[in-house]
Amino acid sequence: MKSVQKIIAEIEAKHNAPQELWVSLRGFAVTNMATVPSGLLRDVIEFCLAVFDSVEPTITSEEQQVRIDHVNALAIPLNLRIGAELKKLSEKDKMFLGSWGAVVVTVMTALRQPNPNVRLILAPFSAFDSELQQVDQSELVLAVWLYSFYTTIFVSVHGTIPAGILGIASLGIGLSVREVKGMV
Repeated sequence: MKSVQKIIAEIEAKHNAPQELWVSLRGFAVTNMATVPSGLLRDVIEFCLAVFDSVEPTITSEEQQVRIDHVNALAIPLNLRIGAELKKLSEKDKMFLGSWGAVVVTVMTALRQPNPNVRLILAPFSAFDSELQQVDQSELVLAVWLYSFYTTIFVSVHGTIPAGILGIASLGIGLSVREVKGMV
């Protein structure tokens, strides 16, 4: 996967220049978003960019709060939609999410170690695209995985779940709405 190699190269080249690295990585994300049509995946990518923007290294605490508020505002409707869509996932889809969820936990833990070997830590992501093609609903799985991944980043950096208790409640409502629709 060429994009993983490009990201690794950027991280290695700019690890001592956090703002330059942030700009480069954001550029990759914006470029990839341009090809995504409207729908759940595009809305999730917008959420991901908002989370990414909330961790920009040089912003003021006031600007960071504005960006956190934006993430929180995006989280509530996304939780409703994702909660309602989760029932559509097949066992194969769920297995992918579980295994790649474990990869994210491992990667995030490894990146927090002193002097992490970024190339080695991010190497598993070279298989992501090919494994994603093996699921039953790749776009939905990607949307759920990205939302989970960026929610984890948000929690790790900001110490709270996007939209807090409202975020949890909206996910619960989304799950229950899907249950009610299935019963009718």
